[in-house]
Amino acid sequence: MEIRNLGLTALRNLAHFQFITYVIALISKFGAALLGIVSPFDKLKAALKKEDDLLKRIEKSHLTEAIKEEDKVRDTYYRSIVALVKVALKHYSAEVRTAAARLKILLDTYGDVAKLSYDEQTAAIFNLMQELENAYKNDVALCRIKDTVDELKASNNRVDDLIQTRMEEDSAKNKDVMKELRAETDAVYNEIRKFINAGVIFEGPAKYEAFIGEMNTLVDRYRLLIVKAKGKNSKKGNEGVENEEND
Repeated sequence: MEIRNLGLTALRNLAHFQFITYVIALISKFGAALLGIVSPFDKLKAALKKEDDLLKRIEKSHLTEAIKEEDKVRDTYYRSIVALVKVALKHYSAEVRTAAARLKILLDTYGDVAKLSYDEQTAAIFNLMQELENAYKNDVALCRIKDTVDELKASNNRVDDLIQTRMEEDSAKNKDVMKELRAETDAVYNEIRKFINAGVIFEGPAKYEAFIGEMNTLVDRYRLLIVKAKGKNSKKGNEGVENEEND
């Protein structure tokens, strides 16, 4: 049992910041003292604060308003899908009602994605699209929501592209500074990760099991972001994101 590795350098700046934010929230939930990482935890919070200060300057971009507007569009498409599935639950055809019931369970699992942060919402919709276009493809067809699903996918990609463009434009001005700050944050995060993994070996898994389980769920979620970015870059003929770091 161990906290799985994540190629932190492959994450975009905003996703990197959000990941470490979630890590801090998880440590706070379980207790840094209980986990035995009070000192490195304080260092991690201090390092992230420096990233946050720089990101706030970077986010003041001409693209910010465009991102907000497109985000509203994808929220509308998502809620339209939810509404259409709800209507299909009352369809005269039993086959359609059954398909709608399956889709409702899926959508209930994702909840109101509009409440998520930009990168979390992008990842959630990306995952949802994978399911709607594959395992639930027939249900989508029966409920006649494919056009709306396609529009949601397109809007989600536009938001993702706008955020990437904004970060590339503004991060270029602060590239060296951000690289240095992220390296500091990553070093502390990896210190914590290795300490917890060593604790499992020397103290046994009981103390760390629940924390590691939630951490690995978080890591897996962000691995999907990296896979998605790699796929998009590959289509554009780029080299793609970096491979995962070695332990």
